[in-house]
Amino acid sequence: MARDAAPHQPGPLRGCLDDLGSCEFDVVVIGGGIYGVCTALEAARRGAKTALVESDDFGGATSWSSHRIVHGGLRYLQSLDLPRFTQSVRERRWFLETMPTLIEPLECLMPLSGPGLKRPIAFRAALAINAIGSRLVGGKTSALADGRVLSRRATLAAAPFVPERGLLGGGLWWDARMISSERVLIVLLRAACEMGAVVSARVRALRVLAEGGRVRGLSVESADGSRRVDIAARAVINCAGSGVLDEALVPEQADRTKLFAPARAFNLLLDVPPPTRSAIAVGGPARDAPTLFLVPMDGMLAAGTWHEPAEPTQGAMPTSASIDRFLEEIRAAVPGLDVSAGDIRCVWSGLLPAHSPGKGEPSDRPVVLDHGRSGGSAGHVTVSGVKYTTARLVAEQAVRRVFAGDRPAPVPVLQDPLGDLVLSTAMPSDRAVLIRLLERLRDEEQAVSPEDVLLRRTRWYLGEVTDAFVPAASQVFGLGASSVERSLDDAAVLRLGPLISGQAGTREGECRWA
Repeated sequence: MARDAAPHQPGPLRGCLDDLGSCEFDVVVIGGGIYGVCTALEAARRGAKTALVESDDFGGATSWSSHRIVHGGLRYLQSLDLPRFTQSVRERRWFLETMPTLIEPLECLMPLSGPGLKRPIAFRAALAINAIGSRLVGGKTSALADGRVLSRRATLAAAPFVPERGLLGGGLWWDARMISSERVLIVLLRAACEMGAVVSARVRALRVLAEGGRVRGLSVESADGSRRVDIAARAVINCAGSGVLDEALVPEQADRTKLFAPARAFNLLLDVPPPTRSAIAVGGPARDAPTLFLVPMDGMLAAGTWHEPAEPTQGAMPTSASIDRFLEEIRAAVPGLDVSAGDIRCVWSGLLPAHSPGKGEPSDRPVVLDHGRSGGSAGHVTVSGVKYTTARLVAEQAVRRVFAGDRPAPVPVLQDPLGDLVLSTAMPSDRAVLIRLLERLRDEEQAVSPEDVLLRRTRWYLGEVTDAFVPAASQVFGLGASSVERSLDDAAVLRLGPLISGQAGTREGECRWA
């Protein structure tokens, strides 16, 4: 599926607060999630002198909470939304061909027992369109195996937990998944820097600077508030997720409402054996039950996605009551899968734009708002994205609003420079090896704490912390052992939220890593 060219390992991240104030940029991007990273990449590959600022750590919010699926848009065929189907297939192709060691094919199964695509004849027709469309726009990703409709017996053999009553068969198709969404984001950011972008985490955007109806730059400060810098730039693209609700960056209430009415979306990683080898789309017996996507992952089960209304002041993490409702829905959808809060290894939770204010249903379309066309400053654009899969496409659209540039330079086939050392869930136990790796994460990827390393540069949060970690992290980050231990506790809270903060009975008061 990869291009014929040899894989390329992009160089380190580059940039700091001093770099931001030392020259004039064509574009400054606000936000280091997947939309901001893709925007920096798309700007840099068009020859724009690009800067990116992130108020916390790269990929630390909603992007970290992705279900790790790169969808090809099969569901859009139910409403015959061919444009979005085509976009999803094309973007899935881009991910598969650009990052073949970080994105892999995923077999998916959906029991067929209802209306719409859940009828065998409708699903068979959708698969036929999917096969044709994938070959037309999917390039080498057409090498993904064709889907098919399984018989009732074959479906029960593949997924024996599926209720037999009303079962007509099963729909089998192939999509893709990220082995590590954390590494996908960092490798793309490294590629942007190699093309000239300057990036800096822990730099807070304060306000867009404008003069004569045009953007002149962005005022920023260090996360601790000790230093302030004005970045000279001809355009600002805000990709801050729920941060677009900041009045200083988007002053008009009408614009903020148009961009982002928050809804909470969360996934659970359950430390239970997957009930099938395939990812499975399944719903409970109730007529209005949501369709859940259960994906095998490292011998565990990733379940998602649960949506609910949210207020910005409540934060992204769900309450234990919301988690319990989700677990109840999983048990109803998969009889015999007796999951509880004690089985939760990780909660991936973030805020997405809602379909309408006060609702839990997420928006189905991104927004690229050009403020210059609505009475604001020319060169000021705000992006409100929805799907990880189409982040690059939306970023391309945003960049075209402010920078025509040259024909974009190709993105090579990308390979993670740190490879299996960070893709494995097993942390190195050798102290010398661990120290060298932590030094690379600090020097090449702007990791400044054990939490950065565990949650956003590696997959180690899915495994165990070795005895070598505390002394190694103490040495590399210049922290005392007690500070490293506190950082482990902080990371556990971010990973498990209410399950260890005194809200959930099964783990009440417990704050340990695994």
